[in-house]
Amino acid sequence: MNRTVPCTPENGPGTKLAANDENAFGDKAAVAKLAGGFSKRWVDLQKALGMPHLKLGPRRVRFDLAEVREWLRQKYHVQRRSAQAKST
Repeated sequence: MNRTVPCTPENGPGTKLAANDENAFGDKAAVAKLAGGFSKRWVDLQKALGMPHLKLGPRRVRFDLAEVREWLRQKYHVQRRSAQAKST
């Protein structure tokens, strides 16, 4: 699925986007935080393993955070556990 997102002063570099915004794009730091506090190097390793990303230039990479979230769920079989399941 191809998406075109115009770069404007409102959504340019450094723009803070809501975590639940399904059109949110982020850099390596945003993906590392989304995944649970991993390093930018970990993001590079995951990118080499197939994490979806957009290469916008020789040194500029952005990630569709919704796609990354789904990819992580599929790759690592992440499932939420209920509070009751944790206590037993």
